Parts: sequence; structure tokens; C-alpha cells
Amino acid sequence: MKGLLLGMLAVSAWAGAWGVSAGTNLPVPMQQIQQMEQQLLQDWRNLVSLVQSGQADPAQVNQALRSISQQMQQIQSVMDQAEVRQHHLRHLPSVAGQAGAGQTARTAQAGQVEIVAGDARVATSAVRASAQLVQSLSTGVVHQVTGVSLKKAQVVLFSSPQTYGRALEKAGVPAGEIDSIVQNTGGLTVGETVWIPLYNVQNEADLANVLTHELTHAALNQAGIGDSLPTWVNEGTAWLSGMMAEQQVSPQAVARLASASDAQLRQAAANGALLPLTASESDILQASYNVEWEDYRAVQSLVSKYGLAKWTAFLQGIPSRGVAGSFSQVYGISLQTYEQQFVNGLERV
Repeated sequence: MKGLLLGMLAVSAWAGAWGVSAGTNLPVPMQQIQQMEQQLLQDWRNLVSLVQSGQADPAQVNQALRSISQQMQQIQSVMDQAEVRQHHLRHLPSVAGQAGAGQTARTAQAGQVEIVAGDARVATSAVRASAQLVQSLSTGVVHQVTGVSLKKAQVVLFSSPQTYGRALEKAGVPAGEIDSIVQNTGGLTVGETVWIPLYNVQNEADLANVLTHELTHAALNQAGIGDSLPTWVNEGTAWLSGMMAEQQVSPQAVARLASASDAQLRQAAANGALLPLTASESDILQASYNVEWEDYRAVQSLVSKYGLAKWTAFLQGIPSRGVAGSFSQVYGISLQTYEQQFVNGLERV
């Protein structure tokens, strides 16, 4: 029961900071995000009422908590790179290491990656901890997966929705959409610059995942292929890297995430709700499950069967042969055939 109460407190903290975005004149994708947020809060209220009634079974509550956590992850994951594509962001404004009164600018170097405090309330310890994770985990995993040795890149950390929101405004994100991005994104990568809202990061394992995930996007951009990749390849690769890094910090966290996400994927398959790997962002936003987990499983399936070296070779062959050409060269089947076979396989599970 102690573990159950701690879980309730953790999710309560997340839900309290979530909030439903205000405004009705939002673009369609943002309206869909708003609907997802409203459903999330309603599910949270139902869970609180169940617990307060005294009739809650611990297993039932834990299942509800996992469902709510998955909804949060779904909203967060579909927002990250979708925002970059939707607004055609090509540059994030420079952010110098912010310092409080009487302090020096807070930055740390992890190889070629600079970690920067994006506002005065980002603790020096957070900058150092992020640099340590990048140095010890992220750069190695990113190179292992993509074959890219990260050149000069920057990771900017933000402590609060307010400071992150002001930075997004300077980046040119429309004011009416900033609230949802602030609440829902785990990270944002444009070119070789990564922005991470620390208030949405739960623990060290989560931070290792987010840092590595976003730096994978930066590596793919440095390789000149980020914009040319199908969404499932782009996000699936970043998820693969992130999960590999998190596995080294907390295998238990990875196991829990995989168990819950796979169950959600099986349920979607049973309901006939699986999307093709080529689904549009609008369809992804309306999905009943975390579609990026499907992307991850599509990549992980190839890595499990053929080895990581072949996936890396596929990515490295894209500049000269294109996505479809490199895929068929490495795997001996067409990209389209694999996309269909993978989803068909899930539907039969």
C-alpha cells in the first residue's frame, strides 16, 4: 500500500502541473491535444474518486495509474518533433548559461556537447548531472545506433513552464500553442540544439532517456538525413537510443514501460485500431495508444532479428542511396513491404 500511495502522489504532482489549455481558436492538431488533456484529467478525477470511496482494489488502482502514465507519455511524445515540423522551425535562439545574482554562468562540457542552464533557477547540480549522463551514456549510445560522432551540439535546460514558454515565444512558436507545448513536451530538437524542460523529467532514468533521445535527433540532423526520414524511422531510432540509455540506469523502469506499452499496443491491435507506420500526424494525435511505441517496436524488431550494425548501416547509407534504396540494400526487401509486414504481424498477435 505504501508503494501505491507513493505512486498516487507522483501522478498527482504530474496532474496538478498539467492543466488543460485555454482557448478555442487553436489549429486542429492542438485541439486534438486539448481533447487528450481533458480525457486525461477526467480519468485522473475518476481515479481519485475511486480511491476516496475506500472501495479501490490496489491492482485496479495500479492499472489505472499505468493507463494515466501512458496517456501522459502519448501526449508528450507526439508533441516533441511534431512541433518542429509543424512550425518549420529551423533555428532556436541562442541561450547563454544563465546565472543568478553573484553567480557565474552555468555551463558544462560533455565532449562536443555543451550543457547550458536556460534560466537562473536551473541548479548547477542539474547541469553537471546532465553533462555526466551525456558523457557516460548518451554520446556512446548515439554513436552506436547512428554511427554519428556528435560534433558541436548544445543542450539547454529549463526549470519552469514560464521560462520555457518565453524561450518558445522567442523561437517563433505561435502564442496560442505555447501552453500545450510547455505542458506536454519532454524535449525539442532543432538542428544541433536541444531544449529540455526539466520540470517534465521524472528521475535520472527518464533524464538519460530524454537526453539520448533528443541527441539522436541532433545526430541525424548532423548526418543530413533528419528531415528526409519517415517519421517511424526518425522517432523509432530516437526511441531505440533513449531506451538503451535508460536500460543502463534502470532496467526496472524500462521493463515497466515496455510491459505497459506493449499491452496498449496489443489492445489497439485487438480493437482494429492500429495505424500504419506511414500514418499522418493528424491520425497519430487521434490514436488511442502511443504510436511512437509502435515506431520503436518497428525499429527494435529489425535490430532484434538482424543486429544493430545493420540498422546503423541502413542509416549511414541514406545520404548516397536514399531511404528506400538503403533499406532494400541492407535488408533485401522494400521499405514499403516491411512497413506492411510489420503492422500485419502486430494485428495477428
